[in-house]
Amino acid sequence: MPTAIIVFCIIVWVASAAMCSSLASEKGYGTGWAAFLGFVFGLFALIYYAGLPLSEEKRRAEYSVVASAVSAAMARTAAQPSAPAQAAPDRSTPAVQPFAGPPEARSARTIDALNALDAETSPSRKLPVAGKADAIVCSACGQEQPSFRRVCYKCGARLETGEVPE
Repeated sequence: MPTAIIVFCIIVWVASAAMCSSLASEKGYGTGWAAFLGFVFGLFALIYYAGLPLSEEKRRAEYSVVASAVSAAMARTAAQPSAPAQAAPDRSTPAVQPFAGPPEARSARTIDALNALDAETSPSRKLPVAGKADAIVCSACGQEQPSFRRVCYKCGARLETGEVPE
């Protein structure tokens, strides 16, 4: 029985040495030390060599292959006739895209919208919820809101002002 365990351990150590040597050669490291460490430390050395990054020489070689492939692809696309440019999407409709246009106009519209929400005559309404004096309810979707909100965060409707029906 003990000889079977010893034979099993030797097989595992030799296999670890071979795999460590193979990993080291693929990553650009010396295979002699990898085989020695794989034989002595077994699976721990295998885990170590599996986690090693590529060596600098191997990394530079791979980068040069990728760079040459990219430059070849760029040369192919430069040689092909270009397709006609597509028309830009219409961004002039502020109802669909309220923040389209030059930055000055967007800033002005944003400031106007914020001033309208902060005004005392804002058409928002605070509806108290039973047991919660600091909450309001959206009249469009019925979602409970914090009292400082002017717009419903669920449906986007403006919260209206007015008295709560008893």
